Amino acid sequence: MANDKDNYSGFAEIEYDSNPGHTRTPGGSDRERPRTGAPGESERISGLSVTTVKTEQIRASHAPQVIPVGARQTDPIRKKFEDMRSITAGNPFARNDSGYFYRQAKMMEDFTDNYQGSAEFFMYYPCYHQMSHNQLRTYFTWRTKLRRGSTQTAPLSYAFLYIYELLSGVGAGSPADGLDKLMQIWSMYRDVTHSLDYYIPDWLYDYHIYYELPHSFSDFADQNNLRGYYNEHLLFDSDGINCFESWAGISNYDVGKSKFCADGNEDLMQSCFNAVVREIKERCESQGLSVYDLISRSYTNETAWRPFKRALFSNWLEQPDRQVTMPGERMYKCSDNRWTTNVSLPYAWRKDLAAYLIKKTEMLLRESVKFKHKITADPGVIQKHLRAMKKPRFEFEELDHAIEDAVEGYLREKNRTVVTVDRSNLDRIRAESLGTQEALIVDDGSIRAQGQHAVSAQDLGTRIQDLVETEDVSGQGSGDNWAAFADALSGVEMDALNALLHDGGVKAIADENGIMLEVLADSINEKAMDFIGDSILELEDNMTIFDDYRENVLGALDKSHAID
Repeated sequence: MANDKDNYSGFAEIEYDSNPGHTRTPGGSDRERPRTGAPGESERISGLSVTTVKTEQIRASHAPQVIPVGARQTDPIRKKFEDMRSITAGNPFARNDSGYFYRQAKMMEDFTDNYQGSAEFFMYYPCYHQMSHNQLRTYFTWRTKLRRGSTQTAPLSYAFLYIYELLSGVGAGSPADGLDKLMQIWSMYRDVTHSLDYYIPDWLYDYHIYYELPHSFSDFADQNNLRGYYNEHLLFDSDGINCFESWAGISNYDVGKSKFCADGNEDLMQSCFNAVVREIKERCESQGLSVYDLISRSYTNETAWRPFKRALFSNWLEQPDRQVTMPGERMYKCSDNRWTTNVSLPYAWRKDLAAYLIKKTEMLLRESVKFKHKITADPGVIQKHLRAMKKPRFEFEELDHAIEDAVEGYLREKNRTVVTVDRSNLDRIRAESLGTQEALIVDDGSIRAQGQHAVSAQDLGTRIQDLVETEDVSGQGSGDNWAAFADALSGVEMDALNALLHDGGVKAIADENGIMLEVLADSINEKAMDFIGDSILELEDNMTIFDDYRENVLGALDKSHAID
């Protein structure tokens, strides 16, 4: 008979003899082992009382007996994890080695699982080879469901591990796909915790540098309502359309509590402020200055840049030499697959600058619409810091003029009159006029009336005039509005306007009637606001009529005198 051990693959069960005082016979029966030593001499061995024997006999009586139990089946999932762990065999205690992490992540990229259990997991900088078997199975099962559309959250450390994979391009078909999945996981967890808010915005910014994407970072921030996370970067956005939110986000002046904005002027404030920023930017560029020199100090030297700080990330992607320009004039260069960036440090007083720009703009707008409450913008802090900057620099006086000119230009454009023509009706009138012309002309060159088909030149002109529609964009108003304005003026106010139009002495008129010049100007402007929608007088050193309205005022007064 062949040896029983030949029927097994080497696995065996170890059985210990619990009765060292007996010995097992080949047939399986027990017989008492002969006792040796002096009568009555005994000692305690392994908790059992036995007669003292030689050391060799004691060891022999406790020798394990091998009983084969059959072959053990290989677990493919456990084998997969062991192969993955073997990547760190050269450094088994490594935790934050991003190179190991990337190799393991690529190996497990397509792995799926359907583990029915669940293991908790909490770790800073989570990595595969520090996770238990059950934690790995829990993670890969959750990731499998997530990739198939599940929105169920898992412990946050699992989420960070998944994000690390996406930052490395693992599990993403393209950079754009990886970006979508980053936004998805962030959105899932924002209803549960805001912990990711401290990391994801920085990583999204880096993602737009490290990977080439089909859109600009500014567009991405706008489309996903993320400008609030990047206020410092987007102060001078390329088109200056949406920069108000960014400036308000860093300002010492809380414009959100402004009574002027709360009174229905928020859109006016935002649109006008964007015009102010565009004007400042244009003036800086015209002087060969960087607009960002107003808020930060730039240095010529470059420093090494490492993407995705505070994440396990290895610079895995071989890229050609290229340069990336991000909002805020930040430059990132890749050369020989090494990244560098220019250095700039923001001024501490940039918040005071933001406050002054916003408050000055609001002050001018309040004055233009005759808002009942006035505010002032103190230039003291800004003057001090701008004058302390090294030349070439943007002078404070230039900054103040830029704000004033931008507000004035914005209001002028907003209040202009737009004339539109209905071209479909114009074609019809032209056709009718041609028919009329043919009806009026005879062979001998004389003109004959054609009864109901004859149209007078006056009627034709009236028809053409009907095609012209005047749209008052809060503007200079129609002729009827100017006529109504002239009718509302008092005799003193009319004399004052006539004097201004003909370079007369308006102050003398005010003095003769016992009226302060400022009161007279306010009275005329209030009536202009009622009928025209804008002030027509400017009162600084002298009272003057805005150039845009001189012809309108002259025409209105002439018509009024003609009627009189």
